[in-house]
Amino acid sequence: MRWITHFAPGTQYPGPGGFQPFEVMRFVRRLEMAGAAGMDVVEYAPLIDHTKNTGNMLATLLCEYMAGKAHAMQAA
Repeated sequence: MRWITHFAPGTQYPGPGGFQPFEVMRFVRRLEMAGAAGMDVVEYAPLIDHTKNTGNMLATLLCEYMAGKAHAMQAA
């Protein structure tokens, strides 16, 4: 999944284009609500993430994942 480099500068191989943070958050929550078995984080380079934007965004995505899991468990 590609991010816009402005929002996630702490990736090893940044590229042009990509998703907006709100698009990824919505996708992750809906994916878990649909029954995803897990989530994996790759390409996070904290040594080049001077602003901590990427780390904060990853923490937010994990919270969205857990929120989706809680919603799926409530619905079951």
